[in-house]
Amino acid sequence: MYTVLIVDDESGFQNLLELVLQRAGYQTLVAGDGLEGLEMIRKFRPHLVILDDDMPRLRGSELCRRLKADPLMRHIPTIMHSASLKMQKPSFRDSIRADAYLPKPSLPREIVDQVRGLLAARVSAVV
Repeated sequence: MYTVLIVDDESGFQNLLELVLQRAGYQTLVAGDGLEGLEMIRKFRPHLVILDDDMPRLRGSELCRRLKADPLMRHIPTIMHSASLKMQKPSFRDSIRADAYLPKPSLPREIVDQVRGLLAARVSAVV
């Protein structure tokens, strides 16, 4: 079973993502800010991370940059799930190197499709 870490400071989005992903067959972990998310990634090594950008202590974009710069963690797929308008700018996307971007809010099907697609790509890259 794949584990997905949800890093978001809004409990409503945490709960929604957990429900959607668990119903789709994924195990979930939740962190309330970027620093807690980074600690949980190091400790639990999830198969995929969904990040909000606008969070206290460490923004999702900075957490993503750190993940992608770390040789031990750069293989973990990331989805930036944010309402931030700057997500639309190519320069922002290029600077954080997330594997996928979803606007907030997103339809449950869109979330599950992105997660499945990234995990399938990861598995086929390993084989």
